[in-house]
Amino acid sequence: SLVAGSPGTAGSRLLTLNNGTDAECIWSSDGWAPQWALRPRGGPRIVDLDATPSRVFRFLDDARPRGGGWRYRNGVTVRAAQSFSELGSWRLRDNDFLTTAGCAMTETLVFFLQASTTDAGPAVRLWRSTLPI
Repeated sequence: SLVAGSPGTAGSRLLTLNNGTDAECIWSSDGWAPQWALRPRGGPRIVDLDATPSRVFRFLDDARPRGGGWRYRNGVTVRAAQSFSELGSWRLRDNDFLTTAGCAMTETLVFFLQASTTDAGPAVRLWRSTLPI
């Protein structure tokens, strides 16, 4: 069943399934046909997917405790669209906001929509980041 999805290449759909598997499907005369699937091995929860012609972006939250009391709650992993090789993975050290959605505007410019985890300050924010790829 579909948890999150966003348009990929023309005529296709990027999906994150309940078991954490990312997949791309295209519409054919027989219905939706899977093109590829990538299942993560544990780790952070994928909250959104987006794609550019050459890259797939996986936006995530990871609320597990880390050294020094930090929790890496927000991040993005970028993969090559054709080979699915990982191009980079970034985490924000921020305990005050939790990523709820993400969007890739270009090959390196991404936005995170984040909800506050505290009562202080704004309830939501839009975080812009240029990835060093």
